[in-house]
Amino acid sequence: AASSKAKPKKASRCVTREQLIAKKIADNFKGFPSECIDVKVVAGLTLRQTLLRDYQLHLDGKEPRALGQQYYDKLRAAFRPPLSASAAGVKVAVARVAPPRPGHLGGQAPAPRQGALGRMDANRERHQPVGVLRLDAFLAWAKSSMHETIGMAMEAARMIARLKLHEKFQDEFKALKPWLDEALEVALTRSRSAHTDDKQFCALNADVLQLLLPAADLRMVLAHTGTYVTIVEPLTRLVSAAGVGLKLFSSWVQSVLGDRVQVMIDGMVQDFFRGARSAEEYLEAQVRCQAAVDGIGCIDLLPSKRTISLTYRGQKIAVAVRSTQEQVQLSFACALKGLGAARQQLELLWVETFLVGDNPPIVHECELPDALFAPAAAARRRVRQAMLDSGAATGDLVQLHVQKILSDLLVLDSTFKVEVGMITELCGEGTGERMKSLVLACLPAPARRVPPETAAQSLNRLTSGEAFKLAERTLQERVKLIQSYVNSLAMLQAPDLTAALGQPWLADIINYFQYFLVGETPPVFVVGKTAIDAMLSAAQLATTAKTSTLAQVHIFKAYRWLLTDDQWARAAAVIDSTEHRLSNDFGESMKKRPRRSGKASAAASSGDADQAMQACLDLFK
Repeated sequence: AASSKAKPKKASRCVTREQLIAKKIADNFKGFPSECIDVKVVAGLTLRQTLLRDYQLHLDGKEPRALGQQYYDKLRAAFRPPLSASAAGVKVAVARVAPPRPGHLGGQAPAPRQGALGRMDANRERHQPVGVLRLDAFLAWAKSSMHETIGMAMEAARMIARLKLHEKFQDEFKALKPWLDEALEVALTRSRSAHTDDKQFCALNADVLQLLLPAADLRMVLAHTGTYVTIVEPLTRLVSAAGVGLKLFSSWVQSVLGDRVQVMIDGMVQDFFRGARSAEEYLEAQVRCQAAVDGIGCIDLLPSKRTISLTYRGQKIAVAVRSTQEQVQLSFACALKGLGAARQQLELLWVETFLVGDNPPIVHECELPDALFAPAAAARRRVRQAMLDSGAATGDLVQLHVQKILSDLLVLDSTFKVEVGMITELCGEGTGERMKSLVLACLPAPARRVPPETAAQSLNRLTSGEAFKLAERTLQERVKLIQSYVNSLAMLQAPDLTAALGQPWLADIINYFQYFLVGETPPVFVVGKTAIDAMLSAAQLATTAKTSTLAQVHIFKAYRWLLTDDQWARAAAVIDSTEHRLSNDFGESMKKRPRRSGKASAAASSGDADQAMQACLDLFK
């Protein structure tokens, strides 16, 4: 039997017990202060120690309980932050005036009581003990499992909002806010699981949300329909007010926070690159910029790992960053390298000419010492030599070899990600729009007349150039497909467009094929689909006058996909009439040839063949 090598096992990521417990705390005890996690002691252990003990018992098979929702509910109830002095006084007051409430501490409040909350009105709130009792009832329900008593908690919250108890008992309500916040987060999670829109959730629970979130900001954000850039400040206040606000609007803030950070960095970069600067000032400017970024509200909501857009010598490139610190560093480096390359203080990357052109404008006016460009110059020399040694000629191979030596390049230049962004933009998927513009430059446009033969020659030059070879392989195949379509049109043959179905990139370019059509409507020429009627009219007149040619009528076959049914009916009649007439004319001309025999016929056969071929070619003029 043939022996097969066993595949090497994928190295698993080692996670310590402490790391696992830290993740469990982050997932199940969000919002708990550090005092409740590592200081408060229950049954001789802190929360962290309790989790470590129970986890170890579970691994050893000595813990029969499942470490699931009920387990964490009991721990949350045991290790919650202590109530304030005023809230503790509430419990004393309730103990004096409230009747016994059997069963409600077990996690599910009696159903009649839940209905009573909705029937309470301001007329019954004549004595303070009654109001205190209502708050304590909500407090007891909230301390139970939120997943079991979420309906009761929301009903009690609506009662508080309706009777404005949060204004009359401010200290007591302050103690209730964490549990109310948790109840709303659970309700939001359930709403999203039911595929309910967040705005609809806010509309249904507006009275309760206003207990925790600024009412004016909430109304403004929900009524807003444009870009989030104009409501950054209200969004920031909402996500900072409560956990439910963070859960509702964090994605909204993140969508504009990245742009806001980059705009601030770009502004400080522009301010720095004016006048002569030293290497020390270059580093100090980055420190000041980082301090300004850290001062932006809710900056911690910005994902640490993300992709940003930088501008290198007028061209957009995408760069992956791991923190705002790296974003600041790369933004300054991008401007620095662009200035150095434009002023010949830094040698060009070998792909740079294809990306930014020969002579792009200098964006910054600044004098900088050559020492600042030394790391970038060393890394660029290293990657150029690697490309020469590997013989990489296509974009796929270039990206592969750059990734192989990327760790070495980052040692030479910690900001080499800027060059990686350039290479990816030129050789990867990012080059699609640029290649589209190069292809469209070969084709006609509404204001530019280009015959198919000329377009075919231009595309041939494009596909034999270096920029095309560096493009992604899939993109190369698309360009070659466009080239085959144009070659077919140049020979008056209908291209097979089935391969382009469902591909927007190809469809956008094919839409320009219509401008190969040019029709005359005195005193002007028309192009595109609007020229078809004029071309049909001219072909019909020529057919009537018996002067139409195959080239004049077969063009409608080549561009059949552009014609309507009525236009194609007219074109088919013209094509049939012209082909029939020219076939008859050719037959008549062959009959009128003088007959030869013997040696004279053999001697003239070669010349007759040439004349016959020329007669066939004349039919297409």
